[in-house]
Amino acid sequence: WKKTIEYFNFKYEDIAKCKRNYWNAELVTQKVKGLHEKGINISSGYIQMYHSDLYNQGRYLFGSWECAVESAGIKFDEVREDADTISYYGYKFEEVLKDLLLDLQMDYEYQNRDITGIRPDFTNGVKIIDAKLSQWTYYRSETIQKYEPHCKLLTIVYLRGNKNFDKMLTPKTRLLSVYKLTKQLPRSKRKKYIHRLNTIKNEIKKSADNI
Repeated sequence: WKKTIEYFNFKYEDIAKCKRNYWNAELVTQKVKGLHEKGINISSGYIQMYHSDLYNQGRYLFGSWECAVESAGIKFDEVREDADTISYYGYKFEEVLKDLLLDLQMDYEYQNRDITGIRPDFTNGVKIIDAKLSQWTYYRSETIQKYEPHCKLLTIVYLRGNKNFDKMLTPKTRLLSVYKLTKQLPRSKRKKYIHRLNTIKNEIKKSADNI
């Protein structure tokens, strides 16, 4: 698609920008409300599969699909399905990590869409950070193969697992516990983040116990 656009002497970045400019927060809210009123599933898994533009712009404009749904006056817990649970807490973790990177003055952009074929959780144009709920999750994914060709360093930051782990998996990929990042903060801020991270871990455990 990018090559086709550039073949006709258009800039891909300009086309992508026009597509984003079509959307605004009010339009996202209207579409979410309209789908819900028609009885259509608005769980994150369904919307991501069948209404990807709405899903992507909802996250872009509101910060998360949960916030996009609740902007329409709908309680997210009422529409979330069990299949969404891991994704839901994944987004929660991304939100905490986004705030943590800001407090550490690490200049990363969240959910950048201008890299062809991929949408990393965080990037600064040279490095990529991918958020995982568990230390062992990357074994079952294609994260390394997917992102390494597009960066000089890929850092996989995880929530659950060995809190002291920090290791290079390949010459370009680092596996790191988020708790190692929190240690770089002043103690007063560190306590706040540890509380937020532990809350997510406890909620995941409760959710698993209830399934």
